[in-house]
Amino acid sequence: GGSLNSVSNDLGRIRELAVQAGNGILSADDRSIIQDEISALKSSINDSLSNTEFNTIKVFDGFEGNVQTGPNSGQGKEMQIENISLSTLGISGFDVRSDFDINDIDDAIEKVNEARSDLGATSNSLESNIRYNEIARENTLSSRDNAIGDDVEKSIIELRQAQLQQQVQFQVQKFKQDEESNQLNL
Repeated sequence: GGSLNSVSNDLGRIRELAVQAGNGILSADDRSIIQDEISALKSSINDSLSNTEFNTIKVFDGFEGNVQTGPNSGQGKEMQIENISLSTLGISGFDVRSDFDINDIDDAIEKVNEARSDLGATSNSLESNIRYNEIARENTLSSRDNAIGDDVEKSIIELRQAQLQQQVQFQVQKFKQDEESNQLNL
């Protein structure tokens, strides 16, 4: 997301510069100065796209694969990121010192916006899957804890019942002994 935001900003600036370069009163030297900034911006775009990695995978070289979103097999989501570069954006040769078409920049901006939208939707979907799996995990752990708690509670009740029975038996025995003792004294 952040890399594509940077690319989008750089493309916006290139568009502004291209509009300036289209002004008929500029000299060749003026267009050359503008092209120097455009070249620097294209270099920045190239760096942003080629240096964006996730887990050593160069993201914008094109990625297609399953992203694991849960602890179990099959808890994943297919993800695809198109190859995005100056070439695929159609601006690698963009130069305002010769004939140029500002629509090339508009097309590049549209491609980046589509990629941002696709990446955002995929990211939201992955986050949703992860949240769902986390909730399922918490519910499973909670039900295990409840089952364990129920077992502990049942054991405590059984222990108290056994203690009560012992006390009753002890009292009955003591009562019997007292009665026997009383009968002997008569």
